Amino acid sequence: MASQTKKLKTEELPSKPFTNNGVYDDEVTLVFGASREKKLFVPRTFLCVASPVFEAMFTHDFKEKKQKSITMTGKNYAFFLEFLLCIHPRIQKSVEVSNVLYIAPFAEEYQVTSIVEKCKTVMNSMLSNAVERAGSCTGINILYQLEPVRECLYVLKLADTLNYTDIVTRAVQTIAKCGYCHYSDEVGFNAESKFSNYNPSLQTTVGPGSKQTYGDIRKDCVTMFKILPAELRCRILSARLTLVNDDNFRR
Repeated sequence: MASQTKKLKTEELPSKPFTNNGVYDDEVTLVFGASREKKLFVPRTFLCVASPVFEAMFTHDFKEKKQKSITMTGKNYAFFLEFLLCIHPRIQKSVEVSNVLYIAPFAEEYQVTSIVEKCKTVMNSMLSNAVERAGSCTGINILYQLEPVRECLYVLKLADTLNYTDIVTRAVQTIAKCGYCHYSDEVGFNAESKFSNYNPSLQTTVGPGSKQTYGDIRKDCVTMFKILPAELRCRILSARLTLVNDDNFRR
């Protein structure tokens, strides 16, 4: 996964709210993972105020209304904690490139409108910066052309999942402006020979003690493009056709 979507490791998280039990009078325990070892301890009042979904869950005739422990099936502990810190009134952690792709699904699911809007703003900003970043890198910096392309593919996939139609349209147009060789396996690595200083083993740091090569990141891009719905792939290729005569067109 892209550097900006890397998993937050629990041991890297400093002491934060919701990680110790017995702090709140109206505490509910959120349980994560198959082993049920990871838990967050959150006041019901906080969840109700922040989210109409939680409010309905705890005040209407849902099973969670009387439960003191709720299993968060399929949800990532660290990602959900990050989401809670974004809606915590005292902390209000920023929604940014490093966390937006896993904050946005929670914001939509729990209908936290203010966070949804922040996520959309960040996603649009990522698309705005992508073409400029990719176009400013040449030669041995070919690797860094891939990073923004990969970001755009992740934004597109998420925006499509969340039905952010305006962002989908913008992402399609942005990816269409980037080199097709970065995300298509049809051209093979021979396409990169046009870059005079291309080095397939060129590396970049994507996390603490972690590095990825050009090939690693390009593989991510190819995979992401392949798993897009056929309609989106066609839209990207159609958009490219309209740009063929553009002086800045990238093959």
